[in-house]
Amino acid sequence: MAFGGVPFYLTLMNGQESLAQNIDRLFFAKNARMSGEFDELFNALFPNAEKYIAVVKALAEHREGLIRPEIIDSTGISGGDLSKILENLQRCDFIDVYSRYKSMVRNSLYRISDPYVLFYFKFIHGNHSKDEHFWSHNINSRQVSAWQGFSFETICQLHLSQIKSRLGIGRIATSACSWRKVGSTAGQGAQIDLLIDRADRDINVCEMKFSETPYAITKDYEERLRTKMAVFRQETKATKSLALTMVTTFGIQPGIHSGIVQNEVLMNDLFAL
Repeated sequence: MAFGGVPFYLTLMNGQESLAQNIDRLFFAKNARMSGEFDELFNALFPNAEKYIAVVKALAEHREGLIRPEIIDSTGISGGDLSKILENLQRCDFIDVYSRYKSMVRNSLYRISDPYVLFYFKFIHGNHSKDEHFWSHNINSRQVSAWQGFSFETICQLHLSQIKSRLGIGRIATSACSWRKVGSTAGQGAQIDLLIDRADRDINVCEMKFSETPYAITKDYEERLRTKMAVFRQETKATKSLALTMVTTFGIQPGIHSGIVQNEVLMNDLFAL
């Protein structure tokens, strides 16, 4: 995920080193080969690269994504300039746009879809530690765990067709979208990053979780899931059946709270032919 799957970047890896050693050497060592890659890439691709960088930086700082007015507030870029930037970033697969459930087009969410860009803004941009073994020293940190989770969600979003195939709905007309409600004194907030709204009157409510072992659903997490779906139904007045779908690395650990899950998709399913 740190290399974004780019073949050239992968050729720079040394098979005799561990993944952590490769990342340290390529990103964090003195005069590291990849330390300046982001700026070189954007300046080569786009005129007025600083505006493009400002947009992806704003999006990288908001893992849930931003709607167009929020991008304007964050960057000060608007009008035709912003439209062109967003279009070009989409064409280059740096960002993607997601419709929001039962919402107008102008409320669509823009999110980073390139794993390398996510890695850069999480760990390279603004990192002044000068630790040449930063990755090895922080590999078990909460910061890295959070990035792994968000990157896994991004990978899932990019493999929607495989998720549909695993669920057996590849031939059913669907609409993939997101939904969120901002919390207030009047009610609890909630967010769903991926809804698969189906023509057969079902909706798959997808939760994506990265874990190095089968994922265990706790009592608290089960309650949060039930609350999230209840808030969604209440706010949207959805009448379709809701099917909680867990997309995980190695599946769900059976337990007294796992019965809430109706469908499972595993990491291997995302790369099935």
